[in-house]
Amino acid sequence: MRTLAFTTADGLSREISLRRDDEGDGFFAAKLEDETLNLELQSLKPGVGWLRIHGKITPYHAIRIKNEWRVWIGGRIFVLRIADRSIRAKPSSAAAKGTTLSAPMPGSVLKILVSSGDSFDAHQPLIILESMKMELTLSSPHEGTIKNLACAVGELVAMGQTLAEFESGDGHDSPA
Repeated sequence: MRTLAFTTADGLSREISLRRDDEGDGFFAAKLEDETLNLELQSLKPGVGWLRIHGKITPYHAIRIKNEWRVWIGGRIFVLRIADRSIRAKPSSAAAKGTTLSAPMPGSVLKILVSSGDSFDAHQPLIILESMKMELTLSSPHEGTIKNLACAVGELVAMGQTLAEFESGDGHDSPA
């Protein structure tokens, strides 16, 4: 049994426990709070495939960034980390204040709402992506100043691609 901590794009944090089912490869039993789900996972190529939950098939895209997975499943973004119950360290304040904005799913840049040098507030819309006829507004959980925009309106972007670099409101600069 493996326990994963996950966070949705809107900040909701939960844990899910997974174990391989007796049916073989790709079949899992997942426990989320008090609900148990039977899942089937089919990888088509690295980072792309489909997931069957309660008979419904949903495509997914995933990318690994350092020690976490960013997964787009059916229009929602999840950040997954393996949870170690024995050591539950809180992230440092520097780690919590990221200094880049990355594409959480593949798509195209629909709108850029800021320019280099602009200051922004926490949760202020910065960039709007479009993917599969769905719009996703991207923001930062903290205030800051845009240092560099690494995308343009109409550009196709890959999951995990850096869209903007910024300086956080506490003066921490982007990593070199």
